[in-house]
Amino acid sequence: MLKKGEITIESTDMVGPPPPNLPSTNELELLEALAGSAVIWWVSRRPIPWTLDQHFRNPLTGCFSVHDRTLALAVRDWCEHNWRKQQREQNQQKRVAGKTGGLHGVGPRRKKPTVVG
Repeated sequence: MLKKGEITIESTDMVGPPPPNLPSTNELELLEALAGSAVIWWVSRRPIPWTLDQHFRNPLTGCFSVHDRTLALAVRDWCEHNWRKQQREQNQQKRVAGKTGGLHGVGPRRKKPTVVG
């Protein structure tokens, strides 16, 4: 049996492939709260005159310990991953809107007919 703090792992738990444990709704809410707090911490390290782009390029600014630096890189990577995911979802919505004539009545612009003569 292995112990780490309050966590106990029985050796029988390590036999065979791990079950597909999906986080419960409560666990997801806790993870989102943890990620949100980490993002707020990271942004608080950004120098005032800097843009978010500058902070993404230099995520370790204001972080002096190894733990701070490790967390800063993880937060930057998490933010970048979520930003890219949102971009993909928005692009997918735009493609669907273009094929179906638009969402909420807004679709691709049509050219006005040309009047001849």
